Amino acid sequence: MEDKKAESLKKRTFADMICSLVISAISIYVFITEMWTYFSTNGAFPKHITRALYALFVLGFTLITGLILLEVCKTGKPFSRKIINKLRVLAILVIVAGFLPDAVTPIVDDMLNGASTQIGFKLVFSEKNIIITVIGVVIGIVSEIFVYGYELQDDMDSIA
Repeated sequence: MEDKKAESLKKRTFADMICSLVISAISIYVFITEMWTYFSTNGAFPKHITRALYALFVLGFTLITGLILLEVCKTGKPFSRKIINKLRVLAILVIVAGFLPDAVTPIVDDMLNGASTQIGFKLVFSEKNIIITVIGVVIGIVSEIFVYGYELQDDMDSIA
C-alpha cells in the first residue's frame, strides 16, 4: 500500500515539475520580449523594465518550486531540511519581489539611458505589491509548519 502512495506521489510531482519547467520557459520568453520592446522603443516605456523584472522573479519562483518538487520526487517525503530551506528562500524571494521591481525600475531606466545623476528609489505600496508580499509571508509560515511536519515524520521514522 505504501509503494502505491509513493508511486502516485512521484507521478504527480513529475507532472508538476514539467509544469514548472514550462512556466520557467515562458518567463524567460517574457523577460526577453519585454527587454527587447524596451530597447526597441529607445527606453520610452520604463514599465517594460518592471515587467521584465517580474518575469525574472517568476523564473526564480518556478526554479525553486521545481527543485522542491524534484526533492520530493527523489525521496518520496515532503518534509525534509532541504525542502524547508528552499521554502524559506522562496518566501524571501516572494517578499522581495513584492516591492523591488517597482522600486528599482526608475534606477535601471536612468542607468540604461545614461541619465543617472542621482540614485534614489521609492517604495510603491499598491494592492499588487502588498498582496505579493503577503503571499511571501504565508509561504514563510508554511515553511515553519513544514518544520513541525519534519519533526513528526522524524519521530514516526524512529518508531517504525
